[in-house]
Amino acid sequence: MAASRRRVSTAQVQRCCPPYRNSPVVVVGISGASRSGKTRLAQAIPQHVGSKEQQQQQQNRDLHCQILRQDDYWQQSVAISWPSKLHEAEDENDDESPRVVVSEEEYECTNWEALLSNLERSIESLRQQSCASATSAGEKSSRAILIVEGFQIFGNEELRQHLDLCYYLEMDTETCIARRTEPSHHVKNPNPKSREYCKHILWPKHVEYQETAVKSMGDSVQWIHVPTNNTSRANKVEEAEFAQLVSQTTQDILHECSWIQQQYHKNYQKLTRNYQSWLLLEETQRGQPVVLVSTGSYSPVHLQHVQILEEAKQRMEQDHGYHCLAGFLSPSHDDYVQSKLGRTSGGYISSQHLHAMIQLATQDSSWLNAHSWEMSQDGFV
Repeated sequence: MAASRRRVSTAQVQRCCPPYRNSPVVVVGISGASRSGKTRLAQAIPQHVGSKEQQQQQQNRDLHCQILRQDDYWQQSVAISWPSKLHEAEDENDDESPRVVVSEEEYECTNWEALLSNLERSIESLRQQSCASATSAGEKSSRAILIVEGFQIFGNEELRQHLDLCYYLEMDTETCIARRTEPSHHVKNPNPKSREYCKHILWPKHVEYQETAVKSMGDSVQWIHVPTNNTSRANKVEEAEFAQLVSQTTQDILHECSWIQQQYHKNYQKLTRNYQSWLLLEETQRGQPVVLVSTGSYSPVHLQHVQILEEAKQRMEQDHGYHCLAGFLSPSHDDYVQSKLGRTSGGYISSQHLHAMIQLATQDSSWLNAHSWEMSQDGFV
């Protein structure tokens, strides 16, 4: 499968991901044309991750993994008007008027709302599993991987924002058509299509997707070429190449797991530690747990910003019986700070620098920390 591989450095991939994490879950997107091997790769990765951890004597590190398939959210075929004839053998009596044909390659064929809803639920479920396993094992977090595979997933902007690693399986026209037209008894092709359908509908829609969605993602996508394999010898070569592909992809994912865990740990280590301490208290001594959040431009952050939260914590606990697990100072989005202070004025400081300054201001606190949710949004909220 992996005859050639356009590699993207880990540093490049990380720059395409959100700089700060609200979840320790690595979300992997795998896309490509019909019958390019998306499902096969998605199913092989969790097995290889588990075996690799066993080889590294990390059996105690729980692996939590789920796979979401675009095909599972199929809702309906779509009737389209096709201006040219689908049949290569033309009849003299055929007219040139557009004909209505049924397509399974349209964006509307997928229930994207349901897919996105389940994606968010899966991320939250994996986050809880990961944190629960880490708490019981006394670690930062265990490994959590969510794989989303489908032939159009990079075309959904909302879904794309969740992806940390993106792989695109690229193959030529004839290989795609040959695989998609195999007889229905073929275990990997339960819904065969005619050559005319593949040539005039399936493949053109895929090329359109590749041009408008995949290429627009730039270096955030790793391209993997799928070779033609028409002989038994080629099949054996393909098996070896596939094993190599799975191994390399697994290394990417494990590296991303480590990086994301570090980012998640930076944001939530104090909250996690204080929550664990709260769980050890007698039930009669447990106040209702709360988290305090303060937002603002913080240009710059100063000691009074920190002191306000310290006093709020004291009042909440002493006067109202709450238990403050953590407090976050969340710098506002750059759009707001610029509108308030002006980009060229001496008072404007970018949110990236503000976040770093808040981390320094709260580094000696046992419960206060910087948070990046507001500054990492697409605009001011």
